[in-house]
Amino acid sequence: MQEKKGQMTDGIWECEDRYLKFSCQSLELSVRPRERAEGSFQISTGNDEAKGEIYSSDTRMQSLTTDFSGREAVIEYCFLTGNLEPGSQVHGEFTIISSEGEYTLPYQINVQKPQLESSMGSIRNLFHFANLAKANWAEAVELFYSPEFITIFHKNDKDLETIYLGLSRNPGNEENVEEFLIETNKKTAIEYHTDMEGFMLENVMDSQIRTLAITRSGWGYLKLQVRAEGSFLTLEHDTIMDADFEDDLYRLNFTIDATKLRHGINKGRLIIEDTCHKMSIPIQVMMQEGGLRAEQKRQEKRAVIALMKNYIELKFHKITRNIWVERAAEAIGQLQDLNPDDLMTQLYQVQILTTRERYNEARYWLDKLEPDAFGKESDMLVKCYYLYLETLLNKDESYLQAVTDEIEQIYRRDETQWYLAWFLLYLDQEYIRNPEARWNLLEKQFKLGCSSPILFCEAVLLFQSHPSFILELGQFEQNVIWYAARYQMLDANMIEQVQYLCARLKTYSNLLFRTLCEVYRTNQSPQTITAICRLLILGEKQGTQYFQWYALGVANEVRVTRLYEYYMMSLDIRDKTIILPKMVLMYFAYQSNLDYEHNAYLYAYVVRNRDKDPDLERNYRIAMERFVVDQIRLGHMNEDLAFLYENILAPQMLRDDTAYAFAPLLFMHRITVDNPKITSVVVVYEKINGENSYPVMDCTCLIPIYGSEYRLFLQDAEGSRFTRRIAYTNRQLMQTDRLLSFVGPSIEGRLSFDMYLCEQDANYVTITQDNVFRFKHLAESEQVIESFKKEIRVKLLRFYYENDMIGELDTYLDEIEADTMESDERAEFIRFLISRGMFDKAYQWVKRYGMSGVNMKSIARLISKRIVASKFTREDFLINVSYYIYKNMKYDENILQYLMMYYEGQTTHLRNIWKSAVELELPVDDIMHRILGQMRFTHVIVPEKDEILLSYAVSPEHDDTLVQELLDDAAYAYFVQDAITDSRIFDQIYIRYRKSGEAQTPVKLALLKFWSENPEKKAQVARDIMSVFVGEFLRKGIYFPFFKELSDQVVLLHYYRNKYFVEYRTKPDSKVRIHYFVDSEKETNPVYEVEEMKDMYEGIHVKDFCLFQGEVLQYYVTETLDGNEQITQSGTLTRRPEDHVQGRFGMLNDIMVSMSLHDEITAQKVMKEYMEEDYSVRELFRVL
Repeated sequence: MQEKKGQMTDGIWECEDRYLKFSCQSLELSVRPRERAEGSFQISTGNDEAKGEIYSSDTRMQSLTTDFSGREAVIEYCFLTGNLEPGSQVHGEFTIISSEGEYTLPYQINVQKPQLESSMGSIRNLFHFANLAKANWAEAVELFYSPEFITIFHKNDKDLETIYLGLSRNPGNEENVEEFLIETNKKTAIEYHTDMEGFMLENVMDSQIRTLAITRSGWGYLKLQVRAEGSFLTLEHDTIMDADFEDDLYRLNFTIDATKLRHGINKGRLIIEDTCHKMSIPIQVMMQEGGLRAEQKRQEKRAVIALMKNYIELKFHKITRNIWVERAAEAIGQLQDLNPDDLMTQLYQVQILTTRERYNEARYWLDKLEPDAFGKESDMLVKCYYLYLETLLNKDESYLQAVTDEIEQIYRRDETQWYLAWFLLYLDQEYIRNPEARWNLLEKQFKLGCSSPILFCEAVLLFQSHPSFILELGQFEQNVIWYAARYQMLDANMIEQVQYLCARLKTYSNLLFRTLCEVYRTNQSPQTITAICRLLILGEKQGTQYFQWYALGVANEVRVTRLYEYYMMSLDIRDKTIILPKMVLMYFAYQSNLDYEHNAYLYAYVVRNRDKDPDLERNYRIAMERFVVDQIRLGHMNEDLAFLYENILAPQMLRDDTAYAFAPLLFMHRITVDNPKITSVVVVYEKINGENSYPVMDCTCLIPIYGSEYRLFLQDAEGSRFTRRIAYTNRQLMQTDRLLSFVGPSIEGRLSFDMYLCEQDANYVTITQDNVFRFKHLAESEQVIESFKKEIRVKLLRFYYENDMIGELDTYLDEIEADTMESDERAEFIRFLISRGMFDKAYQWVKRYGMSGVNMKSIARLISKRIVASKFTREDFLINVSYYIYKNMKYDENILQYLMMYYEGQTTHLRNIWKSAVELELPVDDIMHRILGQMRFTHVIVPEKDEILLSYAVSPEHDDTLVQELLDDAAYAYFVQDAITDSRIFDQIYIRYRKSGEAQTPVKLALLKFWSENPEKKAQVARDIMSVFVGEFLRKGIYFPFFKELSDQVVLLHYYRNKYFVEYRTKPDSKVRIHYFVDSEKETNPVYEVEEMKDMYEGIHVKDFCLFQGEVLQYYVTETLDGNEQITQSGTLTRRPEDHVQGRFGMLNDIMVSMSLHDEITAQKVMKEYMEEDYSVRELFRVL
C-alpha cells in the first residue's frame, strides 16, 4: 500500500474525488449450529479504478476475496460457526483499506436456535403443539418424534422434559403422544360409551346383523380392540380408530349366526377395550325347542334323576323301602302326567307294583304292555327291562334262565350297554353267588366308559361287604371310594383300608385327595390327616389352598416326612398374623431348606417375636445373619427380606462386594399395577441419560429407585407407555437412613448410588470432602445429563481451588475437555487454566470456542504468554484477539509489540496503537512507517499525521522517499486544501530544499504562502530563495493574494503592493468568469465588465484590480456547472484610507484624496513630487 495518492503530470498535482460504493450497509446472517454460511457483497468505485485489501475482525468470518482491483469487485466470504452455541451472536466488521479510502462493513451472525416448524407456523410451546395435534394429528406425531422437539422445553421444564424423554422412546407410537398431551394437561383423556348395556334376544331363526353405537368425548388418538366371545357372534371389524368416528359416533356391526345357536340359552359378549379400559356388552339368545315340548323334556329328565337318586339312597339304607316307594311313585306319577304313553314310565310303574306286592295288577300291566315292548319300534332297553320285570313275577327257574340267557346274548353283542350288565347282576346266578365276578363286571363296565351312579352304588355295596376287593388304588377303585365317601358309606374298616393303601401310593391323585377330604368331614382322625398330608407331599402340592391340611398335620403331630417344609411353603407369606407352632420353629432352628421367600418369612417371624422368645431368636441368629448376607449377594428382595435387612444387618456384615450388591436393594420399590396388559415398568431419571426397564410379574414389579427426581412409565406389549391413565402404587420397601451409613463408605463409582448421595440437597450442588470423588465420577460419566455435569464441573473446580487441592485441580484441568460445555462454564475453566499456567490448553480452547465470558485480564495474560511462546510468529487469530484486548485497555508490552508488528486495520486504529507504544516508550519506527504509507494509499488523514511524520523523518531507519512524498503531500494539502499544517513541516521542507535545491510547484507555493503568513519565519529565509520562487511564478503569469505580504522581501512584488485581489477556488479546469464594475462618484450608470478568471494552480482562480480613493468594486463570480453558468460567489472591494502605499500609485491616490477634500495646496505639492519621480524613472530605467 505504498502507492501515491496522485501522480505528477507536467508539474500539476492531479486530485479527484475518491470513494467506494457498497451493495449493502451491513451484513446479517442466520446460520445453524456447525453450519458453513457463505455470501458476497459488491464494491464499485466512484471514478478511477481502485485497489484495496479486506480484513475481518473475527477469524471465523473469512474473506475469500482478500484483495481487489478495478472499478467493480465481488467480495465473497464464508462464516464457520464451529462450536458456537444456538442463540449466540457474533458481531464484527470487514475493514476495507483501499486507494479510495477506508471503510468498515459491519456484520452480525445469528446462530439459530432449533425451531419446530409446522404447517401452522413455528411451534414455540406446548400450547402451540396441542393446537397442531388437534388440527393435524399425523403431523403432530411426526413432529413429536423429531430430534428438535426437545428444544421446546425451557430450563425450568425439567419434569416435562423427563416425561417427554420417557414417552418418545418408541418412534411412531401415537398412544405415547396422546399420553404426553394428557400428562401435560393439554387435553383430557378420551372417554367412550355405548348406547346399549347388553342384548337379550329370543328364538333367532335367521342370521341377522345388529348394531352397537359407540360415542366418544374429546379429541386425540383412539384405538379400540373389539372381539366377540361366543361361536355364534362375528364382527365386521376388530379395530376401531379415531378416524372411524363420524361426529364422535361409530356404529359397530356384529352378526348373530343362527346356524350356530343351540337350544336353550346362548351366551356371548362383545369386548371393547384399549390398554386402559375394558367394556363388556353381554349378548344372550334364548332358543326354545317347540315351547311346551322342551319344558316337558326337562321335567322328564328331572323326574328320572330323582327316581335314580332315591334308588341309590334306598340301596345305601339312607331311606326305608316305604319312603323309597312313595318317592318313586311320585316321580313315576310325574312321568305319567308328562307322557302317559311312554313305555319306560309304564314299566317303572310295574316295578313299583311288584315292590308293593300287588302282583296281579303288575301282571295285568305287563301283559298289556307286551305287544308294545316287543314291537318293531321298541328299543332294546324297553325289551330287556320288560324281561327283567317278568322274572319278578315268574319265579320258574327255567324261565329265569331263559331270560338271563337272552339278556346276556344281547349284552354280548354290545357290552357298552351298562344297564344290560346291571340286569345280569340280578339275574345271572354266577354274579349273584360270586361277589368277585360281580366286582369284575362292574370294573369292566367302568373301563368301557360307564360312569352311571347305579353301577358305582353296586360297587360301593360290594366294597362294604368285601374290603379286600380293593388291594390297590386304581382309577376304578378311587372312583368307588370317592362315591362311597360322598354318600358317607365308608365304615372304619374301609377307611383303614383306604389309609393303608394311600401310604403305598407312588403317584398323587387329586380324586383321592378329594375323597380323603370328604372322609375327614366324618372321621377327623390323625390317620386321615396323615394320609392327606402324605398324599399332598407325594404330589409336591404347595400353596395356600393346602395349608389347612399341613396345619392340621402339624397340630396333630403326625409323622410325615418333610411335613414342616410343606407347612411353611404353603402358608400365605403376606399374612403376618399367622402364629407359627413351636415345633415348626424348633425344627427350622437347626436347618432350613426352604426357598428364600419362605425362609425370609420364617426369620422375619422370629425377629418380630424375639421379645416373646429371646432364646429362640438367639438360636436363629447365626443362620439368619448368614441368610441375609447370602440373599444380598443373590440380589433377592421382598417385604420380609427388607425387614430382616433393617433389623439384622450390621456394618461388619457388609464387605465391599456385599455392600455393592446391597446398594440397589436398599432403594428397592414395589410397583403394583392392576392391569394385566402392562408388561414392564420403565424408570427415567431427570439427571441420567437413558432409561431402565423392569418386567412386571403377577402385576408386581420390584425396581431400585434412587432419590426422588425420576418418572415411572407403565409399558404394554406394543410399546405404549402410560403415566396417568393407568393407576399404580409405588412403595419403598426399606427406610434408607440407618443402613445408608453402612454401605456409603464402601461404594464408589456406582452411578445411581453416587447420584443419590450427591443430590441430598436437590436444589443446590454441595461438594464436601466426603463426596468430592462421587461428584467427580458423576461429572465424568457419559450417563449423566450435560446440564447437571456442567453444574458439578464448575463447583468441583472451585472446591479444589478453595481447599488447596492443587494436585487434584491440575489433574482435573488436564483431563477435562470442553466439547459439551456451554460458554459460561467454559469461561470459568479457561480462567483456571490460565491461573494454573496451562496456557497451551487455554489458548486452544479460546481459539476453538471463543472467549465469551472470560475475564479480560486473564485473556490478556494468556495472549501475552502465547505471543512470547510463539516467538512473535504471525497468527491471524492471535492478531484479532490482541487487538480486542487492546481495545479493552488490558494490554501489555508484548501484546502492543505484536500489534505493531502485524495488525492491519484502519489508520485510526494504527494511530492509537502508535500512541500507546509512545507512552510505553517502545520502538515505533515500523508502525509509523505503516501509518504514513497507509495514509498515502487511502488518503485518510489523522490529526497526528504531522507529528508522526516529523518523528519518522528524524528516525535513523526512515524511508527518505516516503518522507519526501509525505512532505509534498502536506505542502499540497496546505496550499490547495487550506489544511492546518504543523510549522515544523515547512522547516523540514525548507531544509530538504536547501540540501537538494529541488522542489515541486505545490511545495514552492506552500512555502511562499507559509512565509507570508508567518513573518517570523519569513525573516529567517534567504531573500534570494523567495525571489527565485516568485520570479518563476510571475514569469508564468501566476500570482496570488498572499504575494503582497512578501513584497517587502521580494522586489519583484513591488508592483503588487497596490493591488486588490479576488480569489476563487474550485475544481481544476473549471470555466470561471468574474463580472464587476467600479462604483465611483462619477459613474451614474455602471456596466459590468466580464473577464475570465485565470486558473493559477489546481483550481485556484485569481483576478487583480487597481482601486483609487473612493472607488468600490462590486463583483460576482460565475462557474459553468453541468453546462449552465451559475453565480457561485459575490463581493465588494473598497479602497480604504488606511490602505496607504508608497510609489507613484500612492502619489496619484493622495492627489485624488486632497482634491476631494478641497486641499489644493497639498494636491499641488503631491502632484509636483509625482512629476519629478515620473521623470526620473523614465530617464534612469530603460526597457531591455
